[in-house]
Amino acid sequence: AWCEGAYEALFAGDRDKDAQHIRHTIMELMARNDVILLAQSSMVRAIASMSSEEQQVPVLTSPRLALERLRDRLQALEGQ
Repeated sequence: AWCEGAYEALFAGDRDKDAQHIRHTIMELMARNDVILLAQSSMVRAIASMSSEEQQVPVLTSPRLALERLRDRLQALEGQ
C-alpha cells in the first residue's frame, strides 16, 4: 500500500512524520489483512512504539526474514 506523504517526509528529513504516515497506513491495513509485510527497513520505525494490543495482526519485516533465512542456511552448512 502506498503511504501518502511518507516519501516526501522522509526525503525532507522528517523521520518522525515519515513514521507517522507509515504507522497510520499500517493501522488501516490491519483492519482488513491477516498479516502485514514491511518491504523496507526504514519502515520499522513506524511499528517500534506499537503496543502488542495495537498490533492486531503480525507485522513482518523483510530484513528480519532475510536474516533468519541466512541464519538457517548457515546452520545447515555447519551441519554438513
